[in-house]
Amino acid sequence: MKPQNHNYNDFPLKIFISPPYKRCPFCGVKSFGICGINSDSYWRRCYRCGKNGNVIKLPGLKKKIIYLDQMAISNMMNSIRLATDKKIKSKIIPEWKIMFEKLDRLVKLQLIICPHSLIHEDESIVTPVFKDLRQMYEHLANGSAFYDIETIIRYQLYVAFMKWLKKDFEEIQVYDIVQGDLDGWQDRIRISINSNRSIADYVEELEKIRNVTSSNLVAVFNRWKTEKTKNFMNWFDEERSAYGPTYWRIYLRSVLANDSASAVNFVLSERSVLIFQLEDILRRSGIATEEEIILKLTDFFRSDNVKEIPYLTIYSMLSAVIANQSAHGGRTKPPNQGTSNDLSFISAFVPYCDALFIDNAFRENIKQGDKFLKLGISNKFYSVNNIKAFFKYLDGIEVNASKAHMDKVKEVYGNNWGQPYLSMYN
Repeated sequence: MKPQNHNYNDFPLKIFISPPYKRCPFCGVKSFGICGINSDSYWRRCYRCGKNGNVIKLPGLKKKIIYLDQMAISNMMNSIRLATDKKIKSKIIPEWKIMFEKLDRLVKLQLIICPHSLIHEDESIVTPVFKDLRQMYEHLANGSAFYDIETIIRYQLYVAFMKWLKKDFEEIQVYDIVQGDLDGWQDRIRISINSNRSIADYVEELEKIRNVTSSNLVAVFNRWKTEKTKNFMNWFDEERSAYGPTYWRIYLRSVLANDSASAVNFVLSERSVLIFQLEDILRRSGIATEEEIILKLTDFFRSDNVKEIPYLTIYSMLSAVIANQSAHGGRTKPPNQGTSNDLSFISAFVPYCDALFIDNAFRENIKQGDKFLKLGISNKFYSVNNIKAFFKYLDGIEVNASKAHMDKVKEVYGNNWGQPYLSMYN
């Protein structure tokens, strides 16, 4: 196949054609450069004669999925941002710049991808450097982003429901819960689109949610401190057992709500979408009456299948660790909004990531919980305390890349493409 040729004599075609250049098969000049890169192919065009070459197929990729928490995004930004406050700059350890250099290089070498999430946006938008933070996490994500956590929970509950009914289903893959072409070859150009929504209104609403969440966490923390007779497994089982019935009860309350605002939120919610899906499956299975459907769904949300969804297992494990610390470990500092965000993204994203970089405290929490449950997820996590191990992990990704892959990267992007973008904020 061959892209259509056009007459580009009216403007400087070289602007749109990138190195590495080859000798043009049409005019003989070394001006045959890269004109476009798709996820699985690329093509050349001559900036002298304007003629196109054939589309060249690219080999398939299998990139590592690495999630970086907000702390890592912020510190990497500050490590290369010239406008960073001197007091902040003085506290930035050299490893953050090294970390950015390694991650950026591996992204450009088509070996890893670092999807961002709504957690990044929510934690960035309340800061005065929102645009710079967004530039960092979007740069390393290269157009990929995790779906909202409630959406991931919906997918997992759907799979659990199909298991409960003993129906055929497909297991959730990372491609199902991440937007963007994870394993595609990236173009040189990335477009970022600003939202038209009012940031001030969004921040105000976000602060309200944060305040409510923080208050609820403090209340739970104060209860945990008094539960001296409980142990890790007590809290773990309690959290898992409560989730399904609570999820179903919240849905039923939403159905019965009278005010219009609640009705709109109900219709647009992930919870509502899930229940409509499950009701449809039941009807197609021969369960016709509303009473039968409600009874069937009540049974499902009380079942062990709900308890076993990955999100709930990990969330309950981490909650039980914090509860155990509160009652028996001498923890005096209550969880805050940051704790809530960490609990949520770790629980939602772990099954779909090859590695996650998080804060020291939560990495220790995961190690403690994993000792009880033997989930085998501790080795996925890195933090500042073992940042050298993270660097070794990243270096290993490049070392283990095949020569054929590295040669193809040079063919498409040139020899210097892997240089880190340290001038991002200049």
